Amino acid sequence: MSSADIVGIDAGAVGRWFATLGVDFAGPLTFRRIGLGQSNLTYLVQDQDGRRWVLRRPPLGRLLASAHDVAREARILTALESTAVPTPRVLGLTDDPAVTDVPLLLMEFVDGEVVDRMSIARSLTPERRRAIGMSLPRTLAKVHAIDLEVTGLTGLAGHKPYAQRQLKRWSAQWERSRTRELPALEDLTRRLVAAVPEHHRGDARTWAACWPTGRPRVRTPRATSSRPLSTASRPARNSWRPTRRRRDAT
Repeated sequence: MSSADIVGIDAGAVGRWFATLGVDFAGPLTFRRIGLGQSNLTYLVQDQDGRRWVLRRPPLGRLLASAHDVAREARILTALESTAVPTPRVLGLTDDPAVTDVPLLLMEFVDGEVVDRMSIARSLTPERRRAIGMSLPRTLAKVHAIDLEVTGLTGLAGHKPYAQRQLKRWSAQWERSRTRELPALEDLTRRLVAAVPEHHRGDARTWAACWPTGRPRVRTPRATSSRPLSTASRPARNSWRPTRRRRDAT
């Protein structure tokens, strides 16, 4: 598939945007979808000299308010560049209609290993698995050590408990996007609202980080995505979760 056929990206317009950012590249650029996540679409961008970048955009179709916010993602990543949390550097953000119909986020490409498939997890030696597992809470500790005032991220701290906010938001999103009746979901929502559970966010997973290759001993990932960093919460209520069983892409 040529870059001209990549859904959701105007290759020519993005190339012209690159030129305005002062990014050194040898055109034309090529684009390829990467990653398993669907919250936002991720593309690997490569120039004729083999240099690489990562481009993010919201998914196709009608979007719900406050969902798939790549501008928020850019704000968080930019604020964390001067902290101990390993994140990719943001290179540009645009919603210029001459370039795109939705916001686009450009960041540096961080080379490494992403444990997002069971086949990858099984290929790791026990030593490397343990090293990655032990590095996760160390990285999460760095996230919780961030000074929100210094980084300008105080707005991430909600004034209501996280679980209550999420239940209210998810319920509203379902009402605005429902295509059929699901009585079981309605019943579950009522029961959760009546007894809001003690909540562990658990957004941080092995596939939300990029690990250095060729090094069996790992203390921290090379970079983390913004998903584990996307809202402020109590340290005791946040946790890393093991990689869920996902079918390998065929």
